[in-house]
Amino acid sequence: MFCFTLSAQITREQANNIVINHLSDVAILYNIYTQEYLQTGFEIATSNGEILTLDYSCWIFYIDFSGDINNKYLIVKRNNGNLLEINAKNDTGYDDDDLTGWIIIIENPCYCIADELRGNWSWVEKYGGFIGGTWPNSFKSVLKIFSRNEDASINYAVFVEDTLLIKDSFQISNSQQYTTANIKLPHPGNLNIGYWVFYFHPYYVGDVVFWDNAMDGYEYRYRKIRKGK
Repeated sequence: MFCFTLSAQITREQANNIVINHLSDVAILYNIYTQEYLQTGFEIATSNGEILTLDYSCWIFYIDFSGDINNKYLIVKRNNGNLLEINAKNDTGYDDDDLTGWIIIIENPCYCIADELRGNWSWVEKYGGFIGGTWPNSFKSVLKIFSRNEDASINYAVFVEDTLLIKDSFQISNSQQYTTANIKLPHPGNLNIGYWVFYFHPYYVGDVVFWDNAMDGYEYRYRKIRKGK
C-alpha cells in the first residue's frame, strides 16, 4: 500500500487525470474502472487480506491489468487530491455479473500500444464478409504512425498510391470487449460508426488488423514495413 500526496481540491475530471498520469509509465495493457459516484465508507480487501474502510469522500478507481490477477485500486481523496494505491490479489474489483455503479474510462488507452504501433504499415489483405473470403490489397495503402500527444492522441498519416490522403491524430479506447481507434483509413467499413476495432493478429505475428465491427463485415490486415525491405 502506497500513498502519494498532491494538493488542490479536485473535480471528477481532475481525479481521472490524476489516475491516468499515475499510470502513464505502465507498459502492459490495462483497463480503468471507476465508481460512478463519489464514495464514502467504501470497503476494499487488500492483497494482505485486510479490509480497509474509506471513511472520507473519494473517487474509487480499479485498475484491471490484462491477464493478471494482481490488480490494484487507486483512491483519490476529494478535498486535497491525495492518491492512495492499494494492491489487490485474486480480486476482480467488481462483480462480473453486475456492473452496477462501475463505469470504464474509455478515454485512457494503454500507452504501450502507441509505442507498438509507431512506424510505417502497409495494407496486405482484406478478409471476412458473408462468404468469409480473403482478397489481396486492391491498391497501395501505407499507414504512418508517429508520435503520441499529451492528450494521449496519436499522430498519423495515410498515403494511397504514394499520395497523402489523410494527416490527423486518433485516440485509442478500451472497452470490456474491444480496443478501438477513431482512425480514418481508405476503406469503407467504419464510415458510419467512426472507429475501427483493432488487434494484433494471433498468427501473423506483428501484423495489425482493423475490423469494421459489423456483422459480416471486413477486416484489413496491415504489416509493418521493416527497414531494408
